[in-house]
Amino acid sequence: MEEICSASEKLNDVNDDLPSIATFLAGKNVFITGGTGFLGTVLIERLLSATPEIGTIYVLIRDKNGHSAESRIERLMSKVIFDRLSETDKAKVQPVLSELSEPNFAINQELLPKILSDVNIVYHVAATIRFNSFLATAIKINLVGTQVAINFSKSLRNLTSFIYVSTAFCNSYYL
Repeated sequence: MEEICSASEKLNDVNDDLPSIATFLAGKNVFITGGTGFLGTVLIERLLSATPEIGTIYVLIRDKNGHSAESRIERLMSKVIFDRLSETDKAKVQPVLSELSEPNFAINQELLPKILSDVNIVYHVAATIRFNSFLATAIKINLVGTQVAINFSKSLRNLTSFIYVSTAFCNSYYL
């Protein structure tokens, strides 16, 4: 029992030396794929509410069903989950018109250099979890999109973290 307590104390000592998540994210700029999905929406809200000093949150987004990327971000930020945030906090979320499966996400050539130099953290949460969709669609989003995200992240000049959320266990009850 003493060994367990000693190991626990050592672990706590190590954790005391680490910055909090809010401290780590302060001043950092984040790039998110899948930001308009369920998980992405929750992620954006938590980043904004738990990290008041976070920099810009770039959200990869495309025009969809006749709605522009800008209107889709406005609709996203008007959801109830964001009600307690200030307009200043919400303004940190910037849409990046793009396409998940294209090299460098087909980001506008005027904006791309800024993102390549500014972004510190990438959250790749874009995926399709509709496992009855066409195989080509699933490959394009889940495989090619992830490959593009990794290659894009390798070209970021100030990358500190790449976080990938896998779809491996989605719908696992069907297995």
